Amino acid sequence: MGEKEPFPELEAVRKEIEILKNMSCSELSAQLDEHWERLSSEDRAYISFLMVRRGCQEAVPYLLRQLGSECSHHRSRALSGLEALGRRDCRSRFVNMHLTDESVQVRQTALIMLSTLFRNERDIGILRLALATWDDPASSVGMRLYAGAAMMYQLAVPHDERGAPAWWDEGNEYELEHPSIQRAVAETRQLLAAETFDAGISS
Repeated sequence: MGEKEPFPELEAVRKEIEILKNMSCSELSAQLDEHWERLSSEDRAYISFLMVRRGCQEAVPYLLRQLGSECSHHRSRALSGLEALGRRDCRSRFVNMHLTDESVQVRQTALIMLSTLFRNERDIGILRLALATWDDPASSVGMRLYAGAAMMYQLAVPHDERGAPAWWDEGNEYELEHPSIQRAVAETRQLLAAETFDAGISS
């Protein structure tokens, strides 16, 4: 006789995960629709993010619901999911989460995902947001690093011989002086000053 599964509940979980992995986007969406209220927040997140990995646009309504999750990690992953699915129409959600979320991690994620969603576009609104965050005395080192990276992504600032700044490592305060970040901040100031000047002339 073969050995019995020592933890039959684990085997049941494995089978359920395999079933989910073999479902189509529409089937996964139907699962969330039908069972949302009964699912734990972890299960909701798992299925939503499984859909993102598949590239399922049907995941969007559930990701938007995840933005209201009590778990900051789930909120951050929902923002990453919307960015991965290319949902530029959710721009205002990213801005709002960056400005109002109680979690520093979520605010950082919202800003960097917003910038990568509109990468290399020299978007004035995003640059204003990033520079305001950089200049804010209340911003932590980590938040300022994310803001610096957001400006780099908007302006397509290349890395120097030191390589890319470790903007995700908020323990490295010296990265604030990285030449690529300093260049992005300086170019953003110049661009926004020119924008303000041009607006003044046209008015």
